[in-house]
Amino acid sequence: MVASSRSRRSSRRRRSRRRRGGERKFAGLLVVFGTVVLTGLVVWWGVFPPGAEDEGVGRASPEELESWQRLRDERIKAFEETVTAEEGGSGEPALLEEAIRWQERIVRAEPGANGEERRRLEEWRNRRERISAVRWWEEARALQEEGEALEPEDAGAARERYQTALQLYTRVAGAEVETSREARQRAILLRGTLLALEVGPLREKSRQREEQAGAALAAGRWEEARRFMVEAAVLQEEINRQAAGSRYASPARAADLRKRAAGIGARREAEGIAGRIREALAFLREGRLSEARTAVAEALEGQRVLREEYPGTLWVDPAREEALRALEANLAAREAYRTLREEEQALRVALQAGNFAVARTTLEALSAGLESFRTRYPAATLPVGPLRERVAYLAGHADNLPEIATSVRANLASVPGSGVLWLRTEVPQGLYEAVMGENPSRSVAVDQPVEAVTPREVEGFLRRLGWILGTPVRLPTLEEVEALSAIEEGEGSPEGTLARGSRRRPAVVDAGEPGPHGLYHLRGNVAEIVTDGQGDFLAYGDSFARGEGEAVQAGPGESLAAVSRSRTTGFRFVVEEGEDAPLLPEEREILLAGAEAVLAQFAGSAAR
Repeated sequence: MVASSRSRRSSRRRRSRRRRGGERKFAGLLVVFGTVVLTGLVVWWGVFPPGAEDEGVGRASPEELESWQRLRDERIKAFEETVTAEEGGSGEPALLEEAIRWQERIVRAEPGANGEERRRLEEWRNRRERISAVRWWEEARALQEEGEALEPEDAGAARERYQTALQLYTRVAGAEVETSREARQRAILLRGTLLALEVGPLREKSRQREEQAGAALAAGRWEEARRFMVEAAVLQEEINRQAAGSRYASPARAADLRKRAAGIGARREAEGIAGRIREALAFLREGRLSEARTAVAEALEGQRVLREEYPGTLWVDPAREEALRALEANLAAREAYRTLREEEQALRVALQAGNFAVARTTLEALSAGLESFRTRYPAATLPVGPLRERVAYLAGHADNLPEIATSVRANLASVPGSGVLWLRTEVPQGLYEAVMGENPSRSVAVDQPVEAVTPREVEGFLRRLGWILGTPVRLPTLEEVEALSAIEEGEGSPEGTLARGSRRRPAVVDAGEPGPHGLYHLRGNVAEIVTDGQGDFLAYGDSFARGEGEAVQAGPGESLAAVSRSRTTGFRFVVEEGEDAPLLPEEREILLAGAEAVLAQFAGSAAR
């Protein structure tokens, strides 16, 4: 059994050795075969070099070379005779061609041939090229003339002849003959002519499309005009591609046509937006708010298309879109705005009636409503700002409102024929500070008149006091003061209305005896700020600074600037009977005005 195992192992080793030996022999044979093939290729390359026209020619015997040389000489001699016979002509090209073929065979058969044979071959080839150039020149000119005759009627046939002529001119230009320079010039001109034939129809079609776009635009056919302008741009871009670098190529024109096409598209969208806004305006006038909101939503969708598809055009204006969104927000906020108006009206009624408990409750509702309005409609432009200011002020002074309103109403006097209620005294410092939270007076005392106050500060005081009373409060006019002075003087001594103060400070507001209608210091104590009825301010009457016993100037003094401040100048006010004007205008008028403003913006764009 052991011997059998050893025999099998020995047999396997012998087979392995034989297999490896066979592989080595095969590899050796491959190397030998490759060497033989490579050697054959090298020999072939030497005998038949690249470019040989006659692959059957190898090294020739002396007898063969002599025969070829004889045939070559015969052909070249016959060729020269034809040249002589034509008296300077080009001879018979076929004879020269045969001589060149025999010379090529001789050069190939003798790889080591002397330079003279190779020089002769090159010379004859150049001569053949020059002779051919003459023929090419004549053929090219004839073809060009044929093309010029055909061009008006058959551009395609003319183009074929021009292309062939161009090839011949190019060969003549490379032959370095007498006509080579002119051939180069003709080739340049012919390229331009071919280019014009290629792009001419495109140019004409592009111009036609541009004209059609203008006509469609004039007729209001926006989409058709845009389509024609886009086609004109595409045609110009094709011209740019085919005739790049030529005078026909114009990237600027293509870009301008694209821009104009975009402008037409944008103009169409802008006109559509204007149409939607016109519809919204008509619906608003008829009170159809739901339809108005739908029309504005469609206008906003058109604005989105305008912004996304035509960026960079004149019609994409953030201000217009913002105005449109504000109109949409105002329509959405209409009901909330109307609720604020109703609550503001209730507040004015409560304040005018002195019902401060109701006024406080209404103030709380208004504060909450204004905050909700601000949060829900941030883009709305409905004018709630003045109401917000009034509510904030009244809410901050809610505890003092009853006292201020009661003291003011108790100090008002009715003068027959005046149509207003007059404050009996100059405005005391206590009242001014309670309303404004500050006291500008130089001589400080709560019962003295407020002085050193500017007309602008007086206007702020009157506006706030009107909020508190729920009725209009203003300065008296010069005409009203003069009329009241005449009444006072007719019914009693004017001296009763003057204060006997000192030069250092004014008297208290109710010092002395009042006039017949209960008014104090109408022309004295401090000069009083009045208006001229045209918006300018005047100082009326005299002041404590003149002292006791001096004459009183009972008439208008110098005019005052809005920021004039003097320690001798104070004021009193009059209260108009009736309700104060509402702070919030009627929402329908605001919405109409907003829609008309937006329409003017978009319609103005579309008209450009």
